[in-house]
Amino acid sequence: MPLEINLSGKLALVTAASRGIGFGVARVLAQAGADLVINARDPVSLEKARAAIHEETGRHVETAPGDLTRREDLERIAATARELGGPHIFFFSTGGPRPGRFLDLGMEDWDYAYRLLLYPAIYLTRELLPAMIERRWGRIIYLASL
Repeated sequence: MPLEINLSGKLALVTAASRGIGFGVARVLAQAGADLVINARDPVSLEKARAAIHEETGRHVETAPGDLTRREDLERIAATARELGGPHIFFFSTGGPRPGRFLDLGMEDWDYAYRLLLYPAIYLTRELLPAMIERRWGRIIYLASL
C-alpha cells in the first residue's frame, strides 16, 4: 500500500536496504516520490536493489555500500548523502546480535551489537542532522532488532 504523502523533492538515506525491511522502506519512500541513497554491505545485492527500485518508481537511487561497523564506511555513506544535498529523511535499519537466547549470547555478541546498532546510528545522525536543522525539515527513524 503506497504512502499517501508526497515526498517529491526529498532525499532519504536508508541503511540495510538491499533486502528485507530496509528494502521495503526504501521502495515505499521512492513510491511516495523521494530520491534515495541506499546502503548495504554487499555491493552486488545493493545494486540489484537500486535497479529494482529505480525501474519500479523512476526515482534517482544512489548506492553507498559499506559496513556500518566500520568508521571509514560510515564517513563515506554520510559523504554520499551530503553530496546530494543531505537527506531530509534518515531511516536507520539494521539487524542485531546473532539469533539466540539472551543468556546464550556472549559479551562478544553484545559488543558487536553495540558496534552495529548504537555507534552507527549516533555517528550518522551527528553527520546528517545539521542539514535537517538548517532546512527546518527532517525525519529520523531508528529500527533495530535485539
